[in-house]
Amino acid sequence: MNRREFVAGMAVAPLAARSWLEGAAQQSGEKTSAAAEAGRLLFVGTQTTPGTSKGIYTYFWDHATGELHAIAYFWAWDHVQHVIIGAGGAVSRTTDIPVADGPMMHDFALTPGYVVLLDLPVTFSLDAVSAGMKLPYTWNPAHQARVGLLPRGGTAAGVRWFEVDPCWVFHTLNAYDDDGRVVVDLSGMRAPTTCPK
Repeated sequence: MNRREFVAGMAVAPLAARSWLEGAAQQSGEKTSAAAEAGRLLFVGTQTTPGTSKGIYTYFWDHATGELHAIAYFWAWDHVQHVIIGAGGAVSRTTDIPVADGPMMHDFALTPGYVVLLDLPVTFSLDAVSAGMKLPYTWNPAHQARVGLLPRGGTAAGVRWFEVDPCWVFHTLNAYDDDGRVVVDLSGMRAPTTCPK
């Protein structure tokens, strides 16, 4: 499969909430959108308020397999979670991947061989909560930026991590396997020179 064929087979969908992945048909949240899956119209949203049990998901449909792949993160977890929902609409697999500092995994990428994880230095901040910030994630220069490659069908122990220069990725645009390499096209920025506290 070449790059163009792979891109044509992928569709990007908006954010989804933890409760939806647990089977709820609708979740009230800060952002809500509709998505079609397994012949149903589902309403999905996000909620980040500390003290709730809700997490945040970012997801992609793989039209080649009919699966939905999601990465979930939650401020109180010591991991992020890769979730696969099969073509029938049921969760078929979850993989907990250990991470430090509660990073905001705003996006990820999917290739035929890998789930590409972006563990970057925007992390949960109790100070931001105390200051009343609605989105309590801030730049954390102490958090090592890294990219992880989780083999499709693999386990957390199989993730290969690669340290990268501090940066932030807004969104991935495309990803593919290329002769033993993984290539990701993305929109991002380098580390800020000054950060508000």
